[in-house]
This record gives sequence, C-alpha cells and structure tokens, in this order.
Amino acid sequence: MINYYCYLDKKLNNKEEVLKFLAEKAVENDISSSENDVFENFLKREEEFSTGLQEGFAIPHCKIATAKKQAVIFLKLDKEIEWGTFDEKGVKYIFSIIIPDSNSPNEHLKIISNIAVNLLEDDFKESLKKLKSEDEFKKMMEVSNG
Repeated sequence: MINYYCYLDKKLNNKEEVLKFLAEKAVENDISSSENDVFENFLKREEEFSTGLQEGFAIPHCKIATAKKQAVIFLKLDKEIEWGTFDEKGVKYIFSIIIPDSNSPNEHLKIISNIAVNLLEDDFKESLKKLKSEDEFKKMMEVSNG
C-alpha cells in the first residue's frame, strides 16, 4: 500500500530546500526514521541524473533502509524553481517517492512509471495544478491508480 501526503503552495527557493523539506516531512509522517538518510539519498540520486521532467514536474525518489513504508509526497510550490528538466524550464510540482529497501527490487520503478504515465494526461496535470487539499490529492491518486 502506498501512503500519500500533500503540501500546497510552499515557499521554497531551490532544489536543496525542497529536498530538505521533503526529508523533514518523511520523518514527521513516520515514513523514515532518518531525515539525513532521506536527504542524502535524494541528493545522491540528483547527482546521478536530474529527476526533473518537463512542464514544471519533477520526481525525486529514493529506496532506503530507514524507510518504514512506501510513500508519495506531492509538493506544490508557490513559484517555479531551477531544477534541471528536459524542457529547461522551472519546476513547481514535485512527486517525491520513498520506498523501503526491503520492497521488491522494481517497486519504486512501478510507482515512478505510474506517475509518469499519469503526467502524460492533460486532465491529470490540470487537476494537480488546481489542488486545494490533501484529501483531494489522495482521492485523485486512488482513482488514477485504479
């Protein structure tokens, strides 16, 4: 089971602040026991290859031993920030995925793939941009994951 969390209109100024915020929320929501582990693994992944996509979206992710459960944290920023994307534009919408090491080897790839496929749909992207609450986000994800 995937646990969904959502934070809207956050004022963060760069990729590092975003990743730090997501790591803090991972510990706050009992997704991981180590903020530093989440943050360092996000950074490591970004150094390998940027998780920025296009049209303002990014999908930072990590698979770590300190993760207690599968989770997706959606973050909508109050403004675009530099990230490193295919279209060289800023990012405002972030799907963060945190998966325990103990999960099957391809579990995080399935989640990333599902989100990426959903992001091909204009209606899905527009709904994300208009989100007003975490409940609305959770319902949307349950419907899109069928």
